[in-house]
Order: sequence, then structure tokens, then C-alpha cells
Amino acid sequence: MKLELSLSPIESYQDFIRNEKHKDKRGVYIWGFRFIDENDSPFRPYYVGKHESNIQRRIQEHFHGIRYGTHKVLKTEFLKSYQD
Repeated sequence: MKLELSLSPIESYQDFIRNEKHKDKRGVYIWGFRFIDENDSPFRPYYVGKHESNIQRRIQEHFHGIRYGTHKVLKTEFLKSYQD
């Protein structure tokens, strides 16, 4: 079996969720952070996951989990170190 790798550009959560072409995509995704107050902030990878039916829905679950406190962001000192 031959597998092909297709990389997508980095998108904000809002842009990713609004983009219809992501609906029902499956595969590996990288969840991360880019700080808004920095002009040229690099992407900070935080979590790698995979989903076999709908990455868009899985990323929404991550977002809601962090927003409502059911998922915790680990290693907050890691994230804070980039804001200095």
C-alpha cells in the first residue's frame, strides 16, 4: 500500500473550522500556538494527534475542551516562556 503525505498550511482555529474543504478529512494534525501580540510569532507545536474520520470535528473537541476546562493545557511554563 502506498501512502501519500499532503501538508496543509498553518491556519487559525477560526479559519480551519470555516474552511469547507476540511470537512471529513482524516489523518494526522498538529495542534499548536502562535501568539497574537508578536508580529512574526513562530508556530509552537504542542500536540500531535490523528483522527480517522473528521479532523475538523476533533479539533473542535480540543478547542471546546480547553475553553471549558475539561482539557487542561499542560506545561503552561512552556507556553509562558515564549511570551517573555
